[in-house]
Amino acid sequence: MSTEMKTDLVRYQDENQISHQGNRYKEQVEELRITSRDSYLQMVALVKISKGYQQAVKDFFERMRQKTYDAYQEVLKQIRDYSQPFIQAETIGKQRMRGWEDLEEKKRREQEAAAAEKREAAAAEARKNGDEAKAERIETVLPVTRENRAHVDGVQYVDNWKGRLAGTPGLEEWIANFRELLKAVLAGKSPIGFVMLNESEINKFARATSGKIAVPCIEWYNDKVVKVGK
Repeated sequence: MSTEMKTDLVRYQDENQISHQGNRYKEQVEELRITSRDSYLQMVALVKISKGYQQAVKDFFERMRQKTYDAYQEVLKQIRDYSQPFIQAETIGKQRMRGWEDLEEKKRREQEAAAAEKREAAAAEARKNGDEAKAERIETVLPVTRENRAHVDGVQYVDNWKGRLAGTPGLEEWIANFRELLKAVLAGKSPIGFVMLNESEINKFARATSGKIAVPCIEWYNDKVVKVGK
C-alpha cells in the first residue's frame, strides 16, 4: 500500500467513510471466485489492499486511542497507588489470622487425640475387669472438644482443597510418582484429566522438528498460515 493511500484515509475520511469502504472491499472479495491465475492475482491484490487499510484504520484512530488509553492508565495507576497500603494490610492480616486458626486447629486435634487415648485406656481397664458392656459404652461416646475457632461477623473460613504430585518436581521421587500416576490412569484408577496433554509443548516440538521426528501416538500435521505482504 502506498503512503499516499494511507494518508488519504487518515486525513480525509471519517468513520462512516471507512466503514463504507471496508464493506465495499469485503463484498468484492466475497464475489470474487478464483478460477484462474488472473482471478488469483486479483484476490492477492484485494487482500493486500485490505491488509494495508487495516493499518490505516488503526492509524486513523490512534490519536483518540492513545489519549483515552493514557487517561485510563493514569486512573489505574492512581487506583493501584492508593489501594496498595490497604491491600498489604489485608494480606498481612489474613496471613496472621490463618496462622492463628491453624494453631488453634492443631490444639483441637491434640485435645481430641488425648481424649481418644483416655477412652481407649478406660475401655481397656473395663475389659480387664470383665465389664464388656462398660467398655463398649466408653468406646461409643463421641469426644467433646471445645471449638477454638473465633466466630466473628464478616469472617468466614472456606475450605480450599488442592492436590499436587508428591515430591519436588524434576527429582527422582517426583518422577517415580508421576510414572505411578500414569500407571494408575491406564488402569482406570485415576482420572485421565490428571495427565492431560500439554498441546503447547507438543506444538513447540513440532515447530522445532518440522514434524520429522516420529513420536508414539502423536501425529504431525502442517496447518499452513497464509501471509500476504503489503
